[in-house]
Amino acid sequence: NDVSLVQPGFYGEYVRLNKNVSLVGANALSVVIGQGIEVIDGADVSIQGLRLNGYDDTYIAAILFLDGTAGSVYDNVIDSNTNSGILADRASVVIAGNVVRGNGLTTAFFGIDVVNKEFPETSAEVYHNLVDGNGQSGVVVSRFTQSRSTLIRDNIIRNNGAGVTIAEAGKAEVRDNLIEHNDIALRNKDLFSDPLFVDNMVKDNNKGILFQELSSGEALTNIIVDNTQWGISVNDAGTRVIIRENEIQRNGSGVEIHSKGYAELYDNVIEHNS
Repeated sequence: NDVSLVQPGFYGEYVRLNKNVSLVGANALSVVIGQGIEVIDGADVSIQGLRLNGYDDTYIAAILFLDGTAGSVYDNVIDSNTNSGILADRASVVIAGNVVRGNGLTTAFFGIDVVNKEFPETSAEVYHNLVDGNGQSGVVVSRFTQSRSTLIRDNIIRNNGAGVTIAEAGKAEVRDNLIEHNDIALRNKDLFSDPLFVDNMVKDNNKGILFQELSSGEALTNIIVDNTQWGISVNDAGTRVIIRENEIQRNGSGVEIHSKGYAELYDNVIEHNS
């Protein structure tokens, strides 16, 4: 890709990119984009070293990849935007090393939103980000028809409505994250949603891991401690919820199963819960 170097300063224009390019800022403290970035027409775009701040549009995310586009979002600060911080809609993206903070607070949107409606070949990887204090959810994955084609790993996800939400037949692998101080740490909802939650530290949330609304999935080898209401709740979930080899300790309740919920539990340590 051609490289476009962005010098320090405030840029109030809306940026629309339809060619392959790397947009590189001097650093995310000195280069501020105030109106957002949109990637269209199948372009492959890298966005690095920028701050996306204060974009006041209730309909459009601060960084938007659309319809068969691809690219990467590295080492940016994406904060205080009215809509979601990053939306990848039918796009293949890598999102890494960013601070995604305080987005969607008044509009119940998200920090990072990954959607696939019509492009089953797309995928996403989200890693080494700080996702902090966003509205309805820190990270959302929905409508991925391929088996767990999104990987969410090694992030710090805190102070959001939900830490990670899998919805609308979403499939993802959520691995090795620190998920703390959210209302719900990991939420799996809607028919055919089927994530793998593995090796996460889930602590000090109001609620731990939730399977609901005919969803399925697996929770394996997580550490689930000190959550106020419960460690894991299965509420009207689907026919294949597997809970195996987790440490579930010092929560309000260890494991709750409600209202036609079904789960298989194997080899967990469940102790010292209220």
